[in-house]
Amino acid sequence: MNLYSMIMRCRNQLYKNKWLKTSRLSCPVIAVGNISVGGTGKTAIVDFLLSELKKQNVKVGVISRGYKGEYKKTTEVSLEHPNPSKEFGDEVSMLKWKHNHAPIFVGKKRVDAGLALLKKYPDTELILADDAYQHQSLYRDLNICLLDMTEDPTDLKVLPFGRLREDFAPALKRADLVLMTKANLSSTENYQSWMGVLEDINFQGPVYKVNFFNNKFIHLKTHETKSELQGRALAFSGLAKPEVFAGALKKNSAINLIEAMAFKDHMSYNKKHIESLLVSKQQLSADFFVTTAKDAIKLLNEKEITENTWVAELDLEVLGVSNYEAQFITEIIGIIRP
Repeated sequence: MNLYSMIMRCRNQLYKNKWLKTSRLSCPVIAVGNISVGGTGKTAIVDFLLSELKKQNVKVGVISRGYKGEYKKTTEVSLEHPNPSKEFGDEVSMLKWKHNHAPIFVGKKRVDAGLALLKKYPDTELILADDAYQHQSLYRDLNICLLDMTEDPTDLKVLPFGRLREDFAPALKRADLVLMTKANLSSTENYQSWMGVLEDINFQGPVYKVNFFNNKFIHLKTHETKSELQGRALAFSGLAKPEVFAGALKKNSAINLIEAMAFKDHMSYNKKHIESLLVSKQQLSADFFVTTAKDAIKLLNEKEITENTWVAELDLEVLGVSNYEAQFITEIIGIIRP
C-alpha cells in the first residue's frame, strides 16, 4: 500500500466513524463522480440528468468545484462574464451554455456552493453535485459512481502508480448506484471483465450501462442542428481521453472524419492553437471542424472557428444490467417525490 492510499483510507475511516463532519443541505443531493481520475463521463451524465429531469419539471441546481476556474469565492456561473470558461471552469460553463435554466454554483467547498444556491433559489428540489464522489463532507441522498468501460479493469492501481483516487473495492461499496459508461465503445472482453469485477466485489446496488452516441451536430455560431454532415471533417478536442471522442466519430457514418487533433485536458486555447487548427484545416483540405461542447464553450469569441465548427452533441442511452429492470430516471425521481 502506498502513502496516498493510506491517507485516503484514514480519511474515509474518519468520515465513517463520524470524526469528520458531514453537512446536510435542505434539499436532496445526488453526487455524480468516479474512483479514477478524469474521463469517465461525469459531466455528460450531469448534462443528461439536467435534460431528463427538466422533462419531469424538476427544479434542479448544480454545484461543482469548477475545476481550473479562477474564481476567488463561491459564486454563480454566468455566461455574461467575458470569459466564463476561464473564470468558472470549462465543464460548468458548458453545462450553463446548454442549460441556462438551471442555477449552477461553484465553490472550493461543495457545502458552501449548495448553501449559496439554495439561498438564491430556495425552491430548488434537487442538487446535482458534480465530481463529488470523494467529497464526503457533503451529505448525499444518492451516490452515483461511474466506471469507464473503455479502461482496463485489470489495472486498478491507486495514484501515483495508477489512475485510482482510492482503493477500488471499499470505494465502490459507498456507491448506491453504478453507471458503466461508454459501454458501446468498449470491447466485449473489457465489458465482461468489468462485470466480473462487480461480481467479485459482490456489489448489491443497481447497475446500468450507458451507451454514448454522437447522433446530431450543432453549429457553433448559428445553432443549426443536423443529423448528418456533408464534407471533410477535422475533429479536435481537449479531453482526458481524446481517443474515445475520435473513435466514436470514426464509427459514425453521419460524418466523414479525415483527422482528429488532440490537445491536453481542459485546454485553454490561445492564438497559437487557433492558428494551428486553421493551418491544419487548410493543409488537410477539410471543410469544417467538429469538436465537443466542452471545447466549444472556450471558442465562442474566435470568429474564424465559430463560423466553421460543428459541436458533436452527445446522446446517452441508459440500460439496466444484472437483471435490474427499474428505470434510471425513475430512481432519481423517487428520491424527491417518494
